[in-house]
Amino acid sequence: MREVFRELIGLSVFSGVILLLCPEGGVKRLLNVLCTAALALTVLSALHIPDANWEASAADQVLSPRQIEERGTAANQQLQQLFIQSELETYVSDKAAALGIIELRMRLETQQNDDGLWLPWASEIQGDLEPWQKEALGRMLWEDLGIPPERQRWNEYGMEE
Repeated sequence: MREVFRELIGLSVFSGVILLLCPEGGVKRLLNVLCTAALALTVLSALHIPDANWEASAADQVLSPRQIEERGTAANQQLQQLFIQSELETYVSDKAAALGIIELRMRLETQQNDDGLWLPWASEIQGDLEPWQKEALGRMLWEDLGIPPERQRWNEYGMEE
């Protein structure tokens, strides 16, 4: 039992450090889920509950190499998308800071093109913006990222457009 506690403590410290060092965004949210899952699996593995039904269902869940490859490819695509979204959000935050926008919340949507690349598609921006800041940020979204005004959603603290 002591070994389980040591493992849990070590995993908790490791997870905390990773999450502390990771920048805000989609990657951090994914890491949070993965760290939580790892801690939960550690606790469950310590219980050692023998269950014949579970073992039978686990035998049915054996994946073929093709299924493993497909799942790996899907996970890789999702990680790439989260990484691109995080980088784009950082880019927009930096541009907004240059415009003097201090508090800004955003969500950028991406879509995959025919070549498999994740590109900016739409944005949802929330913040207390002056009209000139909104115009400049909207122009940057259109010119730099290719997000046209019709796919830019603005919520200026309660004032939907």
